[in-house]
Amino acid sequence: MKTKRNIKSKPDTSPILLDFAVVLLSLATAFAALFLFIKNLTVTLERNEKSIGTVTFKKKTVQRKFLDRAVWDRPVQHSPVYNGDTIRTAGAAEAKVFLSDNNVIDIGSDTMIQIFVKDNEEAEIGLKEGAVSVQTSNTKIKINSNNASVVVKENSLLHADKADTENLRLVVETGEAAVSEQTADENIAAGQNTKNLQKDSVFQSGTEAAITMISPSQNVKILNQNTEKSSVNVLFKWQTSLPENEELILETASVSDFSQNNRKFSVTGLNEISIEQPDGNVYWKLYPKKQSGRQALSAQGKFTVLPAPVPLLLIPAKESKYFYKNTPPSVRFLWKGNESAASYLLEIADNPDMVNPKFTKSVNMESLAVSALNDGIWYWRVTPYYLTAKETDVLSSEVFSFKIEKRSTLPEPEALFPKTVADTASSKSLTFSWKTVEEAKKYRMIISDNENMSNPIIDTVTADNYLELKEAAKLLPNGTYYWTVFGTDEKGAVLTESKPRSFKTLDTEVTLRSVFPPDGYIIADTLCRDTRFTWKTNLTSEQHFQVSDSEDFSNIVKDIKTFNTGVDGIELKTGTWYWRVISSAENSPIKTETKKVIIAPPFEKPQLVNIGADKRIIILQNRLNKFKWTEVKGADYYQIKIKKPGLEKDVLYENLFITETEIELDFKDIADGPYIVSIQGFASATLSSSRRYGLAEDSEIFLRHLKPVELLSPVDNARINGVEAMLNPGKLIWASSEKPENANLLVTKTGSKEPVLSLNNPGFTVKLPPLEAGKYTWRVTASTIEGLDISSEKNFEFTVLPIPPLQAVKFISPKENAVLNAVFFKENRTIDFSWNAIEEATVYLVEIYTSNKKSKPVYSSKIGADGKKEILLKFRELALLSRGSFYIEVRAQRHLKDGKLFQDGIVSRLKFEINLPKKNNVETNETGVLYGK
Repeated sequence: MKTKRNIKSKPDTSPILLDFAVVLLSLATAFAALFLFIKNLTVTLERNEKSIGTVTFKKKTVQRKFLDRAVWDRPVQHSPVYNGDTIRTAGAAEAKVFLSDNNVIDIGSDTMIQIFVKDNEEAEIGLKEGAVSVQTSNTKIKINSNNASVVVKENSLLHADKADTENLRLVVETGEAAVSEQTADENIAAGQNTKNLQKDSVFQSGTEAAITMISPSQNVKILNQNTEKSSVNVLFKWQTSLPENEELILETASVSDFSQNNRKFSVTGLNEISIEQPDGNVYWKLYPKKQSGRQALSAQGKFTVLPAPVPLLLIPAKESKYFYKNTPPSVRFLWKGNESAASYLLEIADNPDMVNPKFTKSVNMESLAVSALNDGIWYWRVTPYYLTAKETDVLSSEVFSFKIEKRSTLPEPEALFPKTVADTASSKSLTFSWKTVEEAKKYRMIISDNENMSNPIIDTVTADNYLELKEAAKLLPNGTYYWTVFGTDEKGAVLTESKPRSFKTLDTEVTLRSVFPPDGYIIADTLCRDTRFTWKTNLTSEQHFQVSDSEDFSNIVKDIKTFNTGVDGIELKTGTWYWRVISSAENSPIKTETKKVIIAPPFEKPQLVNIGADKRIIILQNRLNKFKWTEVKGADYYQIKIKKPGLEKDVLYENLFITETEIELDFKDIADGPYIVSIQGFASATLSSSRRYGLAEDSEIFLRHLKPVELLSPVDNARINGVEAMLNPGKLIWASSEKPENANLLVTKTGSKEPVLSLNNPGFTVKLPPLEAGKYTWRVTASTIEGLDISSEKNFEFTVLPIPPLQAVKFISPKENAVLNAVFFKENRTIDFSWNAIEEATVYLVEIYTSNKKSKPVYSSKIGADGKKEILLKFRELALLSRGSFYIEVRAQRHLKDGKLFQDGIVSRLKFEINLPKKNNVETNETGVLYGK
């Protein structure tokens, strides 16, 4: 029988574990590749040849390429620069090359240069693009750029700006230079096309600018090393080809659109000006005032004022001391620099003039430890390095001195803890600590129960400057002990030791704690004797209450023995004092925390501020008088009292709690005369101060009631008959208890711009002119001889009513709806219209019209009043009438003597009817043919 064989694989490892391992391997490979890529990206290359200088920069945006390499690397600070190196900067980058011959090349942003040093040790720069500034010392530098080359002479500063292949601008700020232009004419001998440039000279090839700024150069960084103010004087110097009388404007601002901190200066006829500029970016432009679209005539740029205060030396402090026994100490130098510095030069010398320093080192940090100093007096200073400044322009720090002294014995370790009493209750740990000792590598600590340390309880060695005892109460039960510390070297040799110091252990917690007043408490000087100083303690022994004028209690002015937990009746002068309570134990007295108490003098007097020199207060009717005084520092409320002069006089008014510095009072019931106003500031008690008071300010015042002008007639809101107002105008009557001066009476009508009546210094009775209907306002403004305002309190108003119409007449004859027929006209040749007379009427208007009122009246007439009680109109124009209905209207009117209508009347109307028989039609015979027809 054959058996089947299972050939399937059964792996021992789980697929999940295999996947996990693959993922880990892939991640490790990726991280390794990333690490190698970053390392390769940031690698700094060096060559086995002599460098020609070093390069520094502020940002990692500078690259360098060797002459025989095609790979760019990123140099670190102070990287060497080799012959033929090409250096380029990115946008906003800045670099500085320090050549071996002390020449300095400042490289602007977006710039690429190549540096060579010839056999004569003179450097040559190839400027391909961008801007450089060259500062020479004792040797020259040559700059080549396309068809021009310039030799910068010794001790000169030149700025070169190459915008493109055609345009080159050279500006000599200091010193001199020689520029040569290459031409196509081979017959021109070398040197014949060379120009010498002196200080403040400008050379341009290609498109020439009408205005060239010599100083400050483009994007230059100007250091403000002034620690007292955040600004510096900047010299603007330029050259222009514009006419001399062309008006030029120099404009500066803190933003590129010149919208902030904008300042304009007229610099017509000048070629330089010094302007104080604040820290930060400064944008400038120089242009003719009348550009008329000539934008090419302007120059603009930017520079930055960098805050660069001199370094502040911190450690070692001035005249500090270092001691050692065998090995000189390592001295740590620490200073505070500024953000503008690229690096710092630390110098240590044995003379205050820092001549031939014994130690110099350039560092990028603000600290350095130096261990190569022997004993003696040393001097040190720090000089910052900036990428944008000449070395001669940089200010160094102040020179500090310190002393290193070799001694046969070192200073003893200074004990820190424990103090006089050590609390070991509740299984607490007890920590012993002391200040470190230079040169000591280990410490030996001994605790004994006697001062001569002959019976050690604890004897141990530690490398730290402290020792902690766990459950100290078991090792050191209640009692008095002594401890000392030895500083030793690595081999255990004693370098220094401290004197025995006593302490007391208590496994029950000792309580001696000051309670009141708390630290910094303020007590009014008058309340000092009433203040009780209290504390809590579980000690039964005698204590001392002590007061001193110094925090270290070197001068104790009060020392009171007591078994109580408080004292009072203490009298102290104004000022700052310190108090504590100390136990009377001989060996190790227990003290409370030292607390400060301030005995404060009274507050200052408040001063009345709204009282005139004559101290007179005018009381106006229905008005409150305001008293206002100066705020008293520290006071939170005030008291005011008013009384008659004299010690025994009663207080007429008082308010004992005013939180503001003003109050309004009603003096209407107080008689005229002199009074005393007393104002005093107070402060309520708080957690940090007792109640406090101020000095009272007593001010003499004189009260005088002053009544305003009184308007008598017409009274306010009076209504005046319109007829009377026109025919018999009334009077304005006013009065004053004071003799008025400069009075003015004014009457105005609502809706009218011009016043109806305006009189200066009028009498108390003024006759009104005839007034038409309307609303009127009147008032009197006046002042006393002293200039006090006594004008009427309010404006009075009165209304002139409209003139009423005259009454309607009552017809007497004919009767209403009378019918006048043929019989009537047979007996009467007139129609008699009569009505009753109106007393005030001077004339009557009569109209007769048909029933159609819109038609023209058939008759109209004006009849004068004759003084009779009945008015008669004999109407004789009968021909004007015809058959039908008619109406007669009569209106009474009142006219003045000048004929002006004064008062109109109400129309009365009467209807009557003419009823005559109709005429028959007349018939005639035929006329026939007339003669001649």
